[in-house]
Amino acid sequence: MASDFNNNSYDQDAGNNNNEDDDDYEDDVVLQKLEEGDHHNENSEKYHKPIIPSASKRQQGGARKQPGSRLSVILLDQGMFTVYKRLFAVCLTLNITGLVLAATGNFPYARNRAALFSIANIFSLTLCRSEAFLRVVFWLAVKVLGRSWVPLPIKTATTSLLQSLGGIHSSCGVSSVAWLVYALVLTLKNRANTSSEIIIVASAILCLLCLSCLAAFPLVRHLHHNVFERFHRFAGWTSLALLWVFVVLTISYDPKTKSYSNQLGSRLIKQEEFWFTLAITVLIIIPWLTVRRVPPSRANVCVLWVAKGIEQNFGKEIEGMMNMQPNDKVIVHDTAVLGRPNVSQMSVDAAKTFGAEVVIVTSNPEGSRDVVNKCKASGIAAFGPIWDS
Repeated sequence: MASDFNNNSYDQDAGNNNNEDDDDYEDDVVLQKLEEGDHHNENSEKYHKPIIPSASKRQQGGARKQPGSRLSVILLDQGMFTVYKRLFAVCLTLNITGLVLAATGNFPYARNRAALFSIANIFSLTLCRSEAFLRVVFWLAVKVLGRSWVPLPIKTATTSLLQSLGGIHSSCGVSSVAWLVYALVLTLKNRANTSSEIIIVASAILCLLCLSCLAAFPLVRHLHHNVFERFHRFAGWTSLALLWVFVVLTISYDPKTKSYSNQLGSRLIKQEEFWFTLAITVLIIIPWLTVRRVPPSRANVCVLWVAKGIEQNFGKEIEGMMNMQPNDKVIVHDTAVLGRPNVSQMSVDAAKTFGAEVVIVTSNPEGSRDVVNKCKASGIAAFGPIWDS
């Protein structure tokens, strides 16, 4: 199965120069057969160093259309009805419906627990980006669907769904802001039954959530990607700390005595807000406790690697990883020697030669778009980074 691609993984400087003769780029295309357990026998096959083609002059691999800017590819080349956007719309619609019902008095539970719905959305968006959760989901998907008898459309549809979970992540982020605004409005209307500390902490969380959402807007994220990364991480961690303060204050506050109760422990374990916040914390901490070096997998894949100055720019370690693959499963094109090729056509040709069921590409926005579109036009399932995630 294809892994979840997201915008956080690309090099901000890659592909900024869209000159047709520019070779300072890298394309990785993985062509994969999806049968589970189809691995190479390490003892029965001899692995050779992949041969990097050499030539005395640059050879252009085919005519390429005039490229657009990187920003136009990210913002304009996304379809209106992608899986990502459909998931975003469905999730947002459900939350808006709940808000409307609560505001009109037809959903009393949500009206009385609006802050809980905001926290639940934060839990959902964290879950969609939790490495631990996604590992389990992908493992189950491969175990259940990674069989030769499972129809390819089911495999590709599942992959598209899992790849686009960022739509739920983004929608829950916006929805958490909406629910928290609603909760604050209700709290201010009933100011006598709360404390100033609770309002201040809730307002601070709201500001951080709003900043995170604004920083994640595609235009801002592209033009100021480092700002987006810093805000998303540090604002998120700060919000989590403040969320714990908010939960403790709201659960321990007694509106009758206008004071905070000392029996905090017995109250906490009875409240959903506490368990949601605890789950969010665990999901965020787990990846930091489970970081480890993962050896390269020998799955049944063929790798097409197009880059400039392979040995000089990527070093011996990457070269050693490539050596672990059989010679007929690795195609390396050094643009410093051979010039920039038609990667889209190369990908299609390699997929047909290998008999691949799916093509996975990692490149800049323009390169990813071209390879995916070319493969799909040739009847080959293909996946690349979704730049609106």
